Amino acid sequence: MKSFILGKHLLNDGEPPLFLPEIGTFFNKDIILAKEMIIKLGNAGVHVIKGEVLHDVDIALNDDLQEVYYANDGSKVTEKYRELIERKVVPISEYETLYGLCKNMGMEFILSVYDKEGAEFAKDMGACALKIASSNIVHQPLIEYVSKLSTPLVIDTGKSTLEEVARAVQWAEDAGAIDIMIQHSPEAYPASIENHNMKMIRTFRKVFDRPVGLSDHYHGEEMLYVAIALGAHSLEKGVYPDTVNSEQDINHAMPISK
Repeated sequence: MKSFILGKHLLNDGEPPLFLPEIGTFFNKDIILAKEMIIKLGNAGVHVIKGEVLHDVDIALNDDLQEVYYANDGSKVTEKYRELIERKVVPISEYETLYGLCKNMGMEFILSVYDKEGAEFAKDMGACALKIASSNIVHQPLIEYVSKLSTPLVIDTGKSTLEEVARAVQWAEDAGAIDIMIQHSPEAYPASIENHNMKMIRTFRKVFDRPVGLSDHYHGEEMLYVAIALGAHSLEKGVYPDTVNSEQDINHAMPISK
């Protein structure tokens, strides 16, 4: 199996899986809150943080598309997707402050990127890997552009078919990417355990001969243990401030104290 070097960490068989707490956009433009989250994680001994660079609202069409998600109590929330993105975008300059804090604390970071500017920024900031979100696994220009930046690449699968995943990996390889990790990304809560298709971790390992991680979308910790048993090399799990009760993705994330 091809190994995957994530900053100071080697991901391969025989090595312990790496836990990746994801701060995502749970802080909703509140940079002070985001810094508090990072400090809390750093003090807890976290080595690598998962974040993103969501700086341009126009990655989402200004239409009537609705996003449906579940609050922490399990109640359904419907929100216009464009408005959801509008309340989450953060200027590049503030992301620079945020990930600069990670560097000052000796923590590395993986960043999801959605456009060329965000990808260039993430590389310049010293991200140890760039991630293609599952929603962009068919975005050939973005995958090719990111693959040319000579930075380790994580490809999130989401609801993609095996053919779509293979095509994305091929685009990345053809564009020059060498270090690639596949990340199994099951359907979000309230998907049943059966619909998490956790055996895909073994399938991806066999088909691509590369390290495979889990982007955990389960309401609880059980899938993390299943992933370890199936040979996952990394475990990504959202974390959110315990003062937040209703937010996109909160139902399958873990609370941390403010």
